[in-house]
Amino acid sequence: MSERRNDTDNLQGRTIYFDFLRVMATFAVVVLHVSAQKYYAVEVETWEWQIFNVYDSIVRWAVLFL
Repeated sequence: MSERRNDTDNLQGRTIYFDFLRVMATFAVVVLHVSAQKYYAVEVETWEWQIFNVYDSIVRWAVLFL
């Protein structure tokens, strides 16, 4: 017969920081996709393209974590 384990048993060896980082990376990837929607439809010389580029650059780190 198998023993029933508590949910707290699963958390004992777990690093909460990595869970938080993964949640933040998920939101950052959503921002990345939203900022890339019209990325190629806008001229490079415009402010709109520069704003897209800034958002894209800020959240690009998240691709490594997902």
